[in-house]
Amino acid sequence: MSKDGQWPLFVSLYAKQGFLIGGLTFDTNQPDTDLSGFGSWIKAPQPASKFYPEGFTLGPIAAIGSKYSFTAGVPLVNWTDGQILLENGNLLPSITNALSIDTNYKITGTNKLAVAFTTATGAFHGSVINPDTGKPITVNGVLLQKQNVAYGYFLGTNQTGGVFLGPQ
Repeated sequence: MSKDGQWPLFVSLYAKQGFLIGGLTFDTNQPDTDLSGFGSWIKAPQPASKFYPEGFTLGPIAAIGSKYSFTAGVPLVNWTDGQILLENGNLLPSITNALSIDTNYKITGTNKLAVAFTTATGAFHGSVINPDTGKPITVNGVLLQKQNVAYGYFLGTNQTGGVFLGPQ
């Protein structure tokens, strides 16, 4: 990392058939982020691959992050009633479920919502029922404490979708 907090990023992916490349800046003095930057994500065609066998090129993609810290008895976010929103990823229309987070960090919600935070890391994992099919959609993501929301992803049949978890 440079003295200015800049870090060049390169990650080889898919058995050297793809990569993530970009530049990130670490700056803890920002009100909404501790990390920001841009990158590109590239996957070469791989006909035997389960997801995206034709490959893809995405970019520039904005990257954001914030430091996460957990203290028992302190809320993870400053809201208790919120929503989880799933968009894109072959979903038409989007899926929105109401949810609540209690003082023990347990998430409850409508339509058999089953999502939980891992308090040690700030990650979330779980599932949301697709009302069109009745089948669960697996969701994963992370909490951005400075923004007081969580973002993540889910895998669709041939598209990846975004997940937002935050106040209504």
